[in-house]
Amino acid sequence: MSSFSLGHKTCQVCRIQCNSSCTNCRKVSYCSRAHQKKDWKSHKSDCFPWVISEHKLFGRYLTASRPITGGELILKENAIFSGPGGFGELKLCLICYGLIDDEYCAKCGWPVHAKCEKSSSVHAENECPIFQRNRILLSCREDNIYEKMLVLRGCLIKLRDPFKWSLLVQLESHKDARFENAGALISRKNCDFILKRCALSPQLTEAEVDHILGVIIVNAYVTEDNVSTSPDFQVGCFVFSKGSMPAHSCLPNCKWTIIQGVLNLRALTDIPKGESLTHCYSYGGCGTLERQKHLLTSKFFLCGCPRCLDPTEMGSYFSAIKCPCGGNIVSMDTTKLDASWGCTRSNCQYKTNMTPDDVTRLIETLRAAHKSAIGAGIEQSTDLEWRATLRRLESHVTPLSGKMQKVIDPESSSFVLSVEDQVALAQREIELSRKSLGVLDLIARGMTSHKGRQLYYLQQGLGILIAHQIQLQENNAEGVDKDKLYKNVSEWKSVRENGWKLLQYESPAREEYLMGQSMAINQGE
Repeated sequence: MSSFSLGHKTCQVCRIQCNSSCTNCRKVSYCSRAHQKKDWKSHKSDCFPWVISEHKLFGRYLTASRPITGGELILKENAIFSGPGGFGELKLCLICYGLIDDEYCAKCGWPVHAKCEKSSSVHAENECPIFQRNRILLSCREDNIYEKMLVLRGCLIKLRDPFKWSLLVQLESHKDARFENAGALISRKNCDFILKRCALSPQLTEAEVDHILGVIIVNAYVTEDNVSTSPDFQVGCFVFSKGSMPAHSCLPNCKWTIIQGVLNLRALTDIPKGESLTHCYSYGGCGTLERQKHLLTSKFFLCGCPRCLDPTEMGSYFSAIKCPCGGNIVSMDTTKLDASWGCTRSNCQYKTNMTPDDVTRLIETLRAAHKSAIGAGIEQSTDLEWRATLRRLESHVTPLSGKMQKVIDPESSSFVLSVEDQVALAQREIELSRKSLGVLDLIARGMTSHKGRQLYYLQQGLGILIAHQIQLQENNAEGVDKDKLYKNVSEWKSVRENGWKLLQYESPAREEYLMGQSMAINQGE
């Protein structure tokens, strides 16, 4: 239970004037510890350091009710409803949303782990009797079948939980914006599936089905697990009440994770009282053009944060393409997706001019080269192809060099390298990490997983250098700088400790979590 601090308020229990507030959230006050203890059961679920604010244009959002420290847990919430995510390309358990082979519900024939069926009634109480009654089977030919099933689960809340339904009704669905694109067709398919195939008319209406569809599109969180071999791996889609309220920013002050179906929102940076709580609705590792396209098509707005409005992305040139003259090619007007791109140097002799389509094609080409270098068929890669990929990535894009490090990391172990090449590669990895960390200080402030990943690469490069220096020392080689060795070891330990701290709250089924755990080993040494 939280303690309480002085402040002129009214007791939450007896309503008399008092001077003590809950120190954790600073939203309620008590005249005594006895009354605080008495009220704890009802206050506990709301004892987080934020209040709900409202804006005429942007709707409801969360603001800090007191100063918040970086790394602090701000919100923990169970979903109103959830379901398997993706587009049906993976066969998923309808309860845990993990990968599944040949286990099926004995009643409806849909994929369900037997162990999950024993421990959870979510499938049995929702879609199972409907699928069974209407003979609806899972088909790989069914378009977006998991989306339809998720909409069904959301709609069924109306029939069994009025309070949760009232929460869903309050969430934004952006119907008008959705219907300007392909929204009408998607809505029609979901309405036909739920009202006709599932035979839920007249209990549900087309307007209600479309609202739930819109709520999912606009508000849902989709898990970002990327280690499919992990027992914790899941592809899930979750809708939260309070979790839908943090605003968007490409320079966020918060980060979310979903672990075992529970949303955890943590502060990335210190947040002053009264500041809006934000997280990034897109992927911060993409450039402005890609982020804005994603936000417009999926969330129906263009971002106006400082990072998006600045062609240089806060001086990082993260989106920039290198010009042959040595300058940077950036958007000439970041408020317009169709704006041309040109060189930042007024005296550029190349008169470089690119359209957004040109930029997109170049990014896709480089991404394909990168994927080829680290993906399938790596055994057929030649040393020349590997080094050419590195040069190509660096010559075109101002490096946030994680992409190049992803080529260095697996390839360096795939080829037989001389000691000199290993050391040179380690030094290159260290250089790229330091550059990337400098960029991240501008565009990904605070305790981000991007920074944790770069610290992992940095300690990896330092580890190779240290091992080489120790080997030279053991062989009594001349020119071994012991002071430099001790300095590298000290930095290596510090980097590992900081990296582990940044990545410790990641989902166990994410690569970054495994990186963090590898850096946590032998922390006491």
